[in-house]
Amino acid sequence: SQEFMGNKKRVRLKQVTPRPCEENPGVAAVSSTEIQLNRSYTDSAL
Repeated sequence: SQEFMGNKKRVRLKQVTPRPCEENPGVAAVSSTEIQLNRSYTDSAL
């Protein structure tokens, strides 16, 4: 269940990655590393 939700969010975030995110400048750097991105989302969920 959690993994599926994470995947959905991951795909959504990937779509937003192409355009510049002034709100979250760190997202671009984090998106570079899928593992870090997953960890970040996990922390957010918790």
